[in-house]
Amino acid sequence: MGANTGSRVTLESCSLFRGLATDVVDRIQKMVLERRFVTDETIFEEGQPAVELCILAEGSVELDYTLPNNPKVLVAITRVSPGDVFAWSALAGSGCLTARARTLDESCVYAIPADDLRALLDAHVDAGYVVMTRLTELVASRLRDTRDQLRWLQSG
Repeated sequence: MGANTGSRVTLESCSLFRGLATDVVDRIQKMVLERRFVTDETIFEEGQPAVELCILAEGSVELDYTLPNNPKVLVAITRVSPGDVFAWSALAGSGCLTARARTLDESCVYAIPADDLRALLDAHVDAGYVVMTRLTELVASRLRDTRDQLRWLQSG
């Protein structure tokens, strides 16, 4: 991995899954598809189908989107660090991804098929409640970040 990467995070250390029952985390771990990306590689594009939840295991990723009235303007939303969740639209049941994800250095991503994860969380209601509550907090945080970026854009 690149010089800017730290040690790899585990699924258990991800805020979305921290503290869940071991058997549930083990079942989620079996769903994980590990993907590696080089520096400045696009992981996914805005508008693509939202089918996998992503967790950054190693590296650094930036999320951005284009302005609807000017597709040439990219607005950076946030930087994703190891252990952070992104592409959460898939777990929320949204039809498509709302941002582009691009690596800032060599990165490793845990991709989890959202349909499989939702089925597991439906079967384990306590874990499902915890995960979806944490997802709601993540969405609220991302909305605040986006609003801050839009305010900056309007003032500039």
